[in-house]
Amino acid sequence: MKQTQPQSHSASTHQAVTGAIKLKTGKKTITISTTEQKLSAQAGQTTFWGFLHLRKFRAALAGALPHVRTSPNALDATGIALGFIAGIVAGADKLTRIAHLRGDPLLPEILEIKRLPSFVHALALLERF
Repeated sequence: MKQTQPQSHSASTHQAVTGAIKLKTGKKTITISTTEQKLSAQAGQTTFWGFLHLRKFRAALAGALPHVRTSPNALDATGIALGFIAGIVAGADKLTRIAHLRGDPLLPEILEIKRLPSFVHALALLERF
């Protein structure tokens, strides 16, 4: 009985590769395409946040949340809420698991905030209600 050599994956049918996708997110346009660069694990959230931007979600959220700032360096309630939502989208089932997102360099840029809040910020915002 003659054994055949298995074909490598590269010998299979070529897959179609689309060109770059341009997504407008507020002030910036983000281009999504293939690259050899390392990316953030949360970069997939770009599409979700682009969709919410088109629906004016940030403005609606800002109108619904309290606007209490305790210091000039304090995060605004909208930024805290957006970070909390980003944690939920990333799969966090507890406030403490949102903390791992703080090390992501791309997510604050996607959310258009200066930095992601800690779980303490999110807890304080929830206690205001």
